[in-house]
Amino acid sequence: SHIIGQNMMNLLDLPLLCLSWYVLLLFTWVLSILDFLSSHGTSLNYIVVISNEKIWNQKKGEGIRPVLETIREMGEDIYDSIIGVRTLGKASALLSRYAKAKGVYSPQGTKTGIALLIMGGVPCQVDELIPFIKDRDGSGLSHFEKMLKDVISAEEAYKILKEEVIGDQHGL
Repeated sequence: SHIIGQNMMNLLDLPLLCLSWYVLLLFTWVLSILDFLSSHGTSLNYIVVISNEKIWNQKKGEGIRPVLETIREMGEDIYDSIIGVRTLGKASALLSRYAKAKGVYSPQGTKTGIALLIMGGVPCQVDELIPFIKDRDGSGLSHFEKMLKDVISAEEAYKILKEEVIGDQHGL
């Protein structure tokens, strides 16, 4: 019984060892994303896509545009990657789910954005909780968040935002 107990203990240690390795790897990716995001100003939005310990894509621009363009440009190559965005709201959360991200990091995010990722089974890390994504003049809710008020489908959100922001009504 000592041998069985010993083998059982080793089998139980293996998942913990794998989990520790996975957490360390994710932490390394998050630090890479944080470095990229903090090395740029705060007036534009950013997206960083990391997969296999390598930055595959990074883009900056106004509003949700860099996220949409990155998804469109990368296609299925974005699947199973870690995505970093400057601000996590409903729009970026739904787009991250659409992109089949395996994790999302953001320096700031809303409860709605976090909840939508959790509902989609996507782990996330947010450093600061903010009440909502503000519009350009800071007086109200962001235009993109308003557009998605009643939307919970990642596919529907992508279609709506793509048509509005990029003007693409066909294809990816």
